[in-house]
Amino acid sequence: MSMFSTGILVLTSPLHVLPLRIAPVLTSAAQVVERTLYVHLHPGLNLGTGGQARPVYIPPVVDLCTLISRLYSNAADICGHLDVRVLLSNIRSQPATLSGSSGPFPTPQKLSHSPEVVLTDFPIQDSGQSSLVTQCLQKYAGHCYVCNPSLSSVLLHPGLKEVEEDDDGGGRDVQLKPLETFSDVVLQPDLPLDPYVIGLTGGSGSGKSSIAHRLEGLGAVRIDCDQLGHEAYLPGTSAYHKVIQEFGSDILNEDKTINRRVLGGKVFGNQERLKALTDIVWPEIASLVKKRIKQAKEQGKHVCVVDAAVLLEAGWTYLVHEVWVATIPEEEDEDALRRLKSQWPNAKLIEHANVVLCTLWEPDVTQRQVSKAWNLLQQRIQKRQEITRSSL
Repeated sequence: MSMFSTGILVLTSPLHVLPLRIAPVLTSAAQVVERTLYVHLHPGLNLGTGGQARPVYIPPVVDLCTLISRLYSNAADICGHLDVRVLLSNIRSQPATLSGSSGPFPTPQKLSHSPEVVLTDFPIQDSGQSSLVTQCLQKYAGHCYVCNPSLSSVLLHPGLKEVEEDDDGGGRDVQLKPLETFSDVVLQPDLPLDPYVIGLTGGSGSGKSSIAHRLEGLGAVRIDCDQLGHEAYLPGTSAYHKVIQEFGSDILNEDKTINRRVLGGKVFGNQERLKALTDIVWPEIASLVKKRIKQAKEQGKHVCVVDAAVLLEAGWTYLVHEVWVATIPEEEDEDALRRLKSQWPNAKLIEHANVVLCTLWEPDVTQRQVSKAWNLLQQRIQKRQEITRSSL
């Protein structure tokens, strides 16, 4: 079978079946694609009707997030030579305003590499159906993404049974490995390339800060927004005076510093008062982040990592080129659910992510993830710098 540099894999198996089929599907796909494999998820898509199959929004339910984690894990184990990228454009709750519209792809989305082949796990009932499914698959892919004009198609299903039998159950009991594959990255158009700014976020216990420290060890400047949050409350800052005006002088210690515990008691459990506080403090932190980025540039640094638990909630994405999300599987005990009420769940974070990392495994495995992410980042930066220079 011919090898293609870039392909797009359309996964159509039902959500409850896909986790068991990822390993054999990736094994088959790796025999066709040799460099970049995009993955488009549409569980339940029917390519055998002869009509025009249309993409739809896929809600980011827990099962889907688990599936994506499984896919990344199997990809690292089965086809580590491939740059596998799960495309997230259609993974979100459907906005009410888009009801009845053209869906998640009003126009075909342009990817970093134009797919030369489209593959699918869609099951065909007999060989006579192949031509119909192939035509429908190519139209579907072309509706979603800008593909190579001579796009080829490959139906993986006929070979999956053989692969599954040779897999020794690997699709069922594969030991989880780290997420180390990345969705397509979209550059913020109004930001200068130097320094290049990563926004790193994640939920409680996700290992976000440990990843930030590892990136710092690789040469990035770490900007700790927790620390900047403390600085925002210091006497003399604009936020300091606004907080006192909003919440009263009884929040002050004897030395005129703000007593964070007393202040916390005034906003705990009161969303309106909490918003009044964050409306004051978050802009101050953003201003401090800008100053740190400017200092990094003056020091000749080329990459900054904004370590911020509330990066997305605070709307700070305009400060960064990429959003990286650290994640671990969410627990379901009462304490964990209580914590989740005050932070975004993994599914919502991943909706906004360009790069997803997981710290569930041993520290040396996390280090390999971070190193791979860093190396791919350097390639993206170099490529964009070349494009910028050529356009001058």
